[in-house]
Amino acid sequence: LYLNDSHLFECTCSLVDLTKVEEGSKHGTHRLLLDQTVFHPQGGGQPTDVGVITFPEEVVFDVIFVQTNADGDVEHLGNFLNVKDDDDIQYVAGTPVQLAVNKNKRIEHIRLHSAGHVMDAALKRLGYWDRVQSGKGYHFPDNPYVEYVGQLTAEEMSSLPEILNEEIKKIVAEDIETNLFMEEKVAAGELCGIDTSNYPDTVRVADIAGHPCPCGGTHIKSTAELGGLDVTKCKKKKKNIRISYVLVD
Repeated sequence: LYLNDSHLFECTCSLVDLTKVEEGSKHGTHRLLLDQTVFHPQGGGQPTDVGVITFPEEVVFDVIFVQTNADGDVEHLGNFLNVKDDDDIQYVAGTPVQLAVNKNKRIEHIRLHSAGHVMDAALKRLGYWDRVQSGKGYHFPDNPYVEYVGQLTAEEMSSLPEILNEEIKKIVAEDIETNLFMEEKVAAGELCGIDTSNYPDTVRVADIAGHPCPCGGTHIKSTAELGGLDVTKCKKKKKNIRISYVLVD
């Protein structure tokens, strides 16, 4: 459900499977599979959602980590908060549960992740896209950055944070609506200007500030929602360029 609506924070669904995890796991004591979910798994440079899943009789499961397994299923890992004995955890497939994502964390993740897209759009507007291409991103609260493949001169590197910040302010002020859609992979590759030969047959495309790219993350509704963004530094990282940023409230 998070793929259809990044701002959907709650839903009702059904339990598919409930298992214990290995003792000593840093992600809790149990693993849940559900028939649908609003929890975004960690991946693509974006942190995991956290929150709670409420079972019948107000039994609460604290979700501390969400991941996609080898079969493509979303696993919810964590702990039961108000169950004293594991023998009391006897829920079967089909049990109805209520999901609630931590709203503040999700919104922070939306802004951190979308900042990378807006950075791409700003670089494209400034005429750098023929020399740099988006590589990997780290959109976590601690020292977020986007790493680009390509090279710029020392003078360009020095001036980049200031001119990027100015361009990003313009993009935010323009309040450009985000467009999310599914596209056949060849067409998506042509639209986004990348090689999609190893992608699934159908690709989710995020067009933010006029810059489309394949993406499975959560996103702002429009550039105004991004709010304040400050590019703090630009440095060479081996053969790439790393641009660091922070959100500004």
